[in-house]
Amino acid sequence: MGSERYKIGISIVVVVAAFSLMLILYIVSSSPSSSNVSYPESGPVTIRLEANKSSYALGEVVKIRIYLINHKNETVKIQGGFPSAKFEVFNSKGDCIDGHGANYNYPSDYWIIVQPQSETLLEVPPLGWDQQRVVSVQGSHVTLKQADPGTYTIRVTLEGPIGSFSSETIIEIKGDLPMKRMINLLVIVSLIIAIIGIFLLVKQ
Repeated sequence: MGSERYKIGISIVVVVAAFSLMLILYIVSSSPSSSNVSYPESGPVTIRLEANKSSYALGEVVKIRIYLINHKNETVKIQGGFPSAKFEVFNSKGDCIDGHGANYNYPSDYWIIVQPQSETLLEVPPLGWDQQRVVSVQGSHVTLKQADPGTYTIRVTLEGPIGSFSSETIIEIKGDLPMKRMINLLVIVSLIIAIIGIFLLVKQ
């Protein structure tokens, strides 16, 4: 009888350990990756995008700020700022699923100054994405739908008197709340099973 309990206990512990390992691998694999591509590298400045978060719940607004980077040893002065910006969102297949433009009205005497070997925040309202993807376009009517959980690339292109500058960053949309609750429930169940297994081993 004791031998049977021992075998059952060992089996339970092995199963729980395997399940826990799978859960850890799932959590690690779902962590967002990050990248930043900025060009042209030979220009007076490059730009860097910064999302307010690396991962978002379904329906949560993604907000992007833009930084100008001066890699040179001399001050860069940009008169008139960047009058327009293009915002694009790509899915993991590289398909553009949403996009829009933004226009900024700078006074003629407005200057952006970026000190040598430094970066400065572009003083414009954060660009945002409400996680809606374009499903179809019929004339002036655009049908939108909530984007699925997954990884998305956001690209911003600035147009200004000194040229065009573009950068990308990656964000992740997490699954919905029920999925999180299910994972939490599975963790609790696995802990209970592990306790039972340990109890059987001790009783042996």
